[in-house]
Amino acid sequence: MASDFHIKDSSGNWRTMSEIYIKDSGTWRSVQEAYVKDSGVWREIFVLYNQPANATVISTSQTLTAPQGANALWVGRISGGGGGGHGSLGYDRAGGESSGGGGAGAAQIGDAFIFGTQFYYEHGGAGAGGGTAYNLLPSQYAQGVGYGGGDGGDSKLRLNDASGTVILTAGGGAGSKTTVQGGVQGPIRVNGVSTGGTATVNTSISSGNPGFVYSAGAGTTSGGTTITNADARNGNNGPAGGTCSGDNCAIAGLDGADNGFGFGGGAGGSTSPSAGNNALNGGGGGGGGGTTASIVRNGGFGGAGYLTHTWVRI
Repeated sequence: MASDFHIKDSSGNWRTMSEIYIKDSGTWRSVQEAYVKDSGVWREIFVLYNQPANATVISTSQTLTAPQGANALWVGRISGGGGGGHGSLGYDRAGGESSGGGGAGAAQIGDAFIFGTQFYYEHGGAGAGGGTAYNLLPSQYAQGVGYGGGDGGDSKLRLNDASGTVILTAGGGAGSKTTVQGGVQGPIRVNGVSTGGTATVNTSISSGNPGFVYSAGAGTTSGGTTITNADARNGNNGPAGGTCSGDNCAIAGLDGADNGFGFGGGAGGSTSPSAGNNALNGGGGGGGGGTTASIVRNGGFGGAGYLTHTWVRI
């Protein structure tokens, strides 16, 4: 690995070189690497940019600025937040009980190579799990109430700053919600299907301009990574809550949906009963709560979004 490269100028002062150019057939071209032969052995004396071996993972909104020599960002993965699971629902003499539905998975985008030296990551948070409460009605019927899960947030990669053009959007998954209301003695409520997040890649920026998204066939980075098409995948829909037949029956919560790349959903709560499990970070949906004998439990939280990235030179 080359260390700093210095040249003595006409005044006799040593200067550190950040870039080197050579004239080739009348055209100045940037030098990526330079070598000298030392006692018959070629030794590297200058590298314009050393691509890191490991990616950086962030999970808070922040500005990303390229180090010296890098001119593009390789997004290994950007994920929105997963939706929260629904709390389970109890009744009194309604002829059944209801488990919580699972939250929807977030969209994800992988292997996007984007020209530019400054971007802003907008973080998509996790959807909260739906809670539960007990209401003692005037008729003395006890009602176990489960609440819907929160929606996961969108993760976005913007050009320059927080108000810049959006290049990538990994949409958050929706939380599980009650779509048809009921009462303590019926009708049985319905938790509908929750919608997975949508992945969007902005391909409207032309080549040579900051924010341009490269396509497969553009070659490799200076570190040897092959440039591919951005892989955009929508999140999976979260399942609707279930219903068992008979007063005080037991039913498990529904599993949360996986993210766009097929993992991360939290497991539904058991008939113990137990709460729905939280999803893994990376946008899976939270599991729904289970119920037994009108004992209700909370839904799980969705998984938080994140960004994995590496600065490269193309």
